[in-house]
Amino acid sequence: ELLYSQWTHRAAGAILLGLAGVITWQIRRARPFPWNALSAPLWIVFGLYLFATSDPESWPLGPKRFGEIFGDTLVLQHKLLALLPIAIGVIEALTAAGILAARRARYIVPTLAVLGGTSLLLHFHDGEFHLDAIYLQHAAMGLTAVGLGAALLLARRNPERRALLVWAWPAFLVALSLVLLFYSES
Repeated sequence: ELLYSQWTHRAAGAILLGLAGVITWQIRRARPFPWNALSAPLWIVFGLYLFATSDPESWPLGPKRFGEIFGDTLVLQHKLLALLPIAIGVIEALTAAGILAARRARYIVPTLAVLGGTSLLLHFHDGEFHLDAIYLQHAAMGLTAVGLGAALLLARRNPERRALLVWAWPAFLVALSLVLLFYSES
């Protein structure tokens, strides 16, 4: 299970690195739909990957039933965190297509990033706090996500800060992907 966990974290890092590249291309200049939403399906597929592969003993791939997710706080947290990229993808797609007004949606993704990052700061294996390498890596992921949310909030709140959005979105994703690519539980 240790190697499986490391592999899934590292695969997530590789996917985020790819997403950072797509987002960099996507936001460098204004693009028409669907090119302005190229990252949206990648976010959704990423979230589905996380949902399915986190905790291999749990639903949907493992022998445990769906209801058993709610009895294990660590598994539940993993499944809920996996829903964040799906939500980001849906919001980005709806906004890019003009279905959801950008003005109304501008705070949703930054808020999701901050909530996800904060929950990683409270992500305890074995049900209790241990100041060990696993926790420190999750804390680094959490702080990166909170930083991303704060940068997106600043950039989306004020159009004059668009330059912040252009570099912050991919830069924080690259930082997060590096933590994941070198994730280790040994």
